[in-house]
Amino acid sequence: MTKDIIIGFVSGIITNLIGMFLYMTYLKVSKGYPYQYTLDIAFENNTFGNIVALGALPSLGLFFLYLQKDKVYMARGVVIATMLAAIFVFISKI
Repeated sequence: MTKDIIIGFVSGIITNLIGMFLYMTYLKVSKGYPYQYTLDIAFENNTFGNIVALGALPSLGLFFLYLQKDKVYMARGVVIATMLAAIFVFISKI
């Protein structure tokens, strides 16, 4: 049970990081911005929380995948990881 929650939490964090990377890759391809420039601008304009929030969207698919496979505790770990991302976004907006 606890092991499943930890697996879900780690997979939720990894999915969030992959989502952030995909969003920054989209900016790199469409606008020609390098990754470092995107991060610098995000920190300067206080919009890094938006990147984290958009990165959390793929976690929704992972959550429903775990629910479909009846891995409720893993889905719970994904929710905890998403809540951690939401708290980070909230704190970054203050």
